[in-house]
Amino acid sequence: MGIKIGNSPESWGIMQAEHPNQIKWDTYLDELLKAGYGWTELGPYGYLPTNIPVLKNELSKRNINITAAGILVPLQEDVIPDNVLEDINKYCMLLKEVGSTFLNVVASFYDDPGSKYTSPPNKSNQTHWNNIFHNLNTIGKYTLTKFNIHSQFHPCAGTFIESEDEILNVLANTDPQFISLCLDTAHHAYCGGNPISFFESHHSRIKYIHIKNIDPEIFQEVKKNNLSWFEAVRRNIISEPNSGIIDYRKLLKELKKISFDGFAIVEHDIYNPPQTLPFKIAKKTRDYLKQINFE
Repeated sequence: MGIKIGNSPESWGIMQAEHPNQIKWDTYLDELLKAGYGWTELGPYGYLPTNIPVLKNELSKRNINITAAGILVPLQEDVIPDNVLEDINKYCMLLKEVGSTFLNVVASFYDDPGSKYTSPPNKSNQTHWNNIFHNLNTIGKYTLTKFNIHSQFHPCAGTFIESEDEILNVLANTDPQFISLCLDTAHHAYCGGNPISFFESHHSRIKYIHIKNIDPEIFQEVKKNNLSWFEAVRRNIISEPNSGIIDYRKLLKELKKISFDGFAIVEHDIYNPPQTLPFKIAKKTRDYLKQINFE
């Protein structure tokens, strides 16, 4: 089927199931369709309807499908908390009902003001890494065998898995049958990696890509002042694909070279935007992707 283009509630600044500054879920779906997308991520559990017949009906009448859900998991811990396991089940049951395929697993943030982890982890602690490998393999096997949902780890700046070396470490120590990689191009570049050459070398483990870019001037400011990823987002470090440090024409060339058959989902991290702005960004992004034949 080739490259399947979608977007996500996060591009509309949706971070919670309910918040007075967020647009309503039906407005999101309407704007998503109007901007030219036929795929969406689920977003926070409870933002889109969790009543399956209602959700299916709302998606069907707009010809929109759900690609994946994302979940934060304290992978570095010895035991995954029961409430997180319950959330994994909850997400996977809903994803299975709507015919979705992927669960994106994100390690705990350490630079989120609301996190209990307040400083970067000890990268030399092998116990943490062994826990990460074990927990990912366990989650991946569970979601695949019970729900036919493929788990993939989603590296993010400010989490326990962020740099290119750390990503390679996880790839080398997890089972390809159960764990793949969601390549987030902007997070990868922000943490010093090259997402294009990385995809070229490791595309066999990648069926899902997050599309966004990094504003070079804000990037310099953030690094100079040692700011957190969350502060960087507040300063609008994420830019549209046509303007930033990542060359999407070059990425497209690599995708075409291997006849990439997977998802390319726009995830334009944005903090508390004016309600009319996300649609404009989403439409401009879709138009640009069409212009360069990124599909």
